[in-house]
Amino acid sequence: MEQTRGSDRKGCGEIIEFSVAVLNDNKIRIIDLTGRAINMSKNGLCLITRYPLRSGHVLKFKNSMGQYGHGIVLWIKELGDHYIAGAELVEGSPA
Repeated sequence: MEQTRGSDRKGCGEIIEFSVAVLNDNKIRIIDLTGRAINMSKNGLCLITRYPLRSGHVLKFKNSMGQYGHGIVLWIKELGDHYIAGAELVEGSPA
């Protein structure tokens, strides 16, 4: 199988706080959420959450050093009442 990622990901299990902006009835609502990072790299992360994220959602998250970063959800997989999402970090976001 050919490797498609630009950098190696490392397993972690860290609880992360993040928010997502959702457009509903022509109003933007910011939803604060938590999830667990399954793995991370300097280019992206995979996380599990109970909120039904969608491809294209822009996430704002805070890393363990208190720095904020942004990621774009590239894919989502529903697993019962949980969702696993893969997000690419926006350039300049701390991993």
